[in-house]
Amino acid sequence: LQFKYQYMGCLIMDEEPGKFCPDIQADYVVNVYQQEIEKLKADSKIVELKKFLSEYSQIGYRNLCRLVIGENPRVLVGPQVV
Repeated sequence: LQFKYQYMGCLIMDEEPGKFCPDIQADYVVNVYQQEIEKLKADSKIVELKKFLSEYSQIGYRNLCRLVIGENPRVLVGPQVV
């Protein structure tokens, strides 16, 4: 299962995830994912993460997450070539 970075960002920032919700039928899996996000939000360092996400929100949670995991910034601009 894959969850969208935008969905994760919305959950972390207490925003409505709406159209970014995963298209899966197993509510259990979504609930476990949401519980893990709640554990993350209970950590004292969440303030730093929220500040970072808020400061660069114009880039989008998806692109921020991809940068954090080490993707080349050039890959994030323009159409994706497969």
